[in-house]
Amino acid sequence: MSEKMKLDPEKFGYVVMNSCLVSDAQNKDPEKVAKEKLLQYLSGYYLATKFNSYELQRFEEMDSKRSYPTYRDVLNTINKVNWYS
Repeated sequence: MSEKMKLDPEKFGYVVMNSCLVSDAQNKDPEKVAKEKLLQYLSGYYLATKFNSYELQRFEEMDSKRSYPTYRDVLNTINKVNWYS
């Protein structure tokens, strides 16, 4: 893959939020359901932002190395995301 990829964080956040169910939502306080949905949205949003940053960094490195990271490299980086830093 030699073309830079960029995710739209807002759209990705909505996709994540809409694809994740809130367990027992009908029996929960609406505010609690909203908080869970907000957490899902923000998780998707920040993951897309982190991916975009990683992708830009990889392309800058690729100019000097002439190689693109493997799928495993990308997966390892995504799994190391620290939301609180």
